[in-house]
Amino acid sequence: MLIIVKDSPLTENIKAETYKYSAWFKIMNRISNLIQELEQIDNHLTQYDTELIRIDTTEQINTILDRIEETIQYAKDITWKEKPFWQTGDIERVIDGETRRKLKRLK
Repeated sequence: MLIIVKDSPLTENIKAETYKYSAWFKIMNRISNLIQELEQIDNHLTQYDTELIRIDTTEQINTILDRIEETIQYAKDITWKEKPFWQTGDIERVIDGETRRKLKRLK
């Protein structure tokens, strides 16, 4: 189980902020429990089974994490594109947009 300790007093704002991440804490707790369970039954499994479980599990978790990273990167890209150019400093995007509009008018 994961325990986070802070020096600040527990206020309603901190409770609300922490509750926002409760699903992540549940996932970390489940992973910790699975690791503990695997360590407990490690004596009863063959070396092949133990290694197979570890390899398969890490591959599956890495695949899931890759998909999450792709989703986050997509959200970042969309957010970046929706910001006005004076916040991003990306003047080329504005010029490209103007060029595209002119080309549409010419068609």
